[in-house]
Amino acid sequence: MRPSSANRRREAVVPRGQAGTSAYSRFEEVSSVNFKIVVFVAWLTLGAIAATPAQSTEITFFVMHAEASRSMSPPARCILTFAIRNDSYGTIHRIVANIEATDVDGERISGVVSSVGNGSREEWLPIKQREISVGKSFASFEGGCNRIARLRIVSVLPEDCAIRMLPEEADCGKLVRLQSAVPGISISE
Repeated sequence: MRPSSANRRREAVVPRGQAGTSAYSRFEEVSSVNFKIVVFVAWLTLGAIAATPAQSTEITFFVMHAEASRSMSPPARCILTFAIRNDSYGTIHRIVANIEATDVDGERISGVVSSVGNGSREEWLPIKQREISVGKSFASFEGGCNRIARLRIVSVLPEDCAIRMLPEEADCGKLVRLQSAVPGISISE
């Protein structure tokens, strides 16, 4: 039996090697893949929005690492490495926090460099909103690292605080907080 002319036309439309698949089923496959991509992108976007703190206006100084200095000359020093997370109003162009360290008995440990910031007086490194600056900020205190028990922020001077979109009435010292990831070093208010 000879195929009818309608069947011959249908066979001519289907590409070779894909007999039995119609253009409609290929369209369904492409649409399904596109739909999955759209759903995935929407899920990522909504997840990022949900994970973003709505009213957070903090600048967090994280104590990431404590290491004894390798200097041969006494006295021994402990160098603390900080990361700064910007959850404030806008890009941080300059921030310096004066830090105080105390030992277990509550006695103050003198610091060689006890102010921590996003750069030096010569070169400030901007930190965009919702970003973290890692390893650019250090503080150095006399004595071994095991001597440091507590850290606290003493002050943030107005001239050491330059943040984009910071309201006039905002006190930069109230935006800054300290956290420690180093075992044995706690934070006091």
